[in-house]
Amino acid sequence: MDRSSLILLTCATLLVVGSVAYAGPKGVFGSHSQLGATLRDLRQPERSKSPTVLKRQPILNRLHALLYEAVAGKKNSETRLRSFVASKEAEWSNAAGHPIKVSALNERDIPQIELYRAQKSIALTRFGRTPEEVTDGFVAARGSIDGMQIAPRDVFYQRWKPIGKPTGEVYVIAPGFLETGRNYHERAMELNRRGADVIIMDQQWAGYTKGGSAGGIDRAFGISRDVAAVTAFASQVAEREYGANSGRQVILMGISMGGGPGVVGALTLNDAGRIKLEGAQMPKGLSGIAESPYFATTPNALNSLLGILAKIPGVNRAKLPALGLPTLTHDKVAQAKIGDHVSIEDIRGQAKALTAATEDLTTLRGLLASGVRPMGKLFILHAEHDPLASPAAVKDIAGLLDPTRSQLKLVSSNNHVFEETPSEQNHFREGLSFVRTR
Repeated sequence: MDRSSLILLTCATLLVVGSVAYAGPKGVFGSHSQLGATLRDLRQPERSKSPTVLKRQPILNRLHALLYEAVAGKKNSETRLRSFVASKEAEWSNAAGHPIKVSALNERDIPQIELYRAQKSIALTRFGRTPEEVTDGFVAARGSIDGMQIAPRDVFYQRWKPIGKPTGEVYVIAPGFLETGRNYHERAMELNRRGADVIIMDQQWAGYTKGGSAGGIDRAFGISRDVAAVTAFASQVAEREYGANSGRQVILMGISMGGGPGVVGALTLNDAGRIKLEGAQMPKGLSGIAESPYFATTPNALNSLLGILAKIPGVNRAKLPALGLPTLTHDKVAQAKIGDHVSIEDIRGQAKALTAATEDLTTLRGLLASGVRPMGKLFILHAEHDPLASPAAVKDIAGLLDPTRSQLKLVSSNNHVFEETPSEQNHFREGLSFVRTR
């Protein structure tokens, strides 16, 4: 690890202590930092094109949010957010003049329900959408892989309905590690404008999915099972609402952990008949796009240090606030988006999470090597110098796929995340053309 990274890690660790100490217990508005970050998001809706380090570094962003809430005052902050939600619900009144609630969910569904209602109201306002166009709920993820029971979860989702004439396509978006569905609003909007329906899930490690552990991963096949369950739900939506549409198609789209064990894992295992869900099954032969898929960690000094921490009992399970290490993007605007997201959603990480996926990913590679392959189309997008997900491992996996139904696109980049980086958000469009061709 270079000197600057070591200094940053040391400072971040000290700041984490202060952040955790002040965060306090969570109520319907979450922690102090979540409340402050949400109020800040309301008051500063426009994204700066030159964000300062206070916004770009996650720990500094979180501390700035704590200060923001302290200055505004907890009671005033809550009142301001409640007032904003009420005003938006009145604005979204139906034909009879009755306010439309931003969400039909309640505190039993989401303990931090007022935080969620405020965040969703801000997002709908930012993108010019209404609660009728963006709905939410839970999918019961139950079932096994190769006879091995996976821990049950209730997977939270948001559904973003198409703008204009529907194409019949329904995309399932599976976020990467330490991301939630709220990282993908811009991606959902682009797909919506193309006439596609979008269902974005929260993974087990963050957000509002029930049955996971903050910042943790039970196993890679747990991700595969959850993606399969949401895909089965999406297929029911497609059949019910677009059954007569000739363009009806369900397409998986996953990033990092959501791309490796999520998309590649779910497609491979399901097509081989190895995923058994309780209730509706995921259809076979679907296509997918995997962005920066994680199959192994990129060898470097920082990742080696994280690997050592993953082996230390107690330390490896600590649910620490995200530190911003390793660097996932070098774009300042994208870094600020991630910093805001970390503060608003109280994103945490466990050092053991990535190693928890190793055994199942090894099994998945073995299946591909033996000739077990997805039946649909698969487009893989990856940076040549990805700092987290090994490009070599991705090339290895791509070489095991059917070359007539798969494509690997390597881009000259050192970013791990493309979806929030303005200069790289368009890379996935090539994948759309590939998987939409029957």
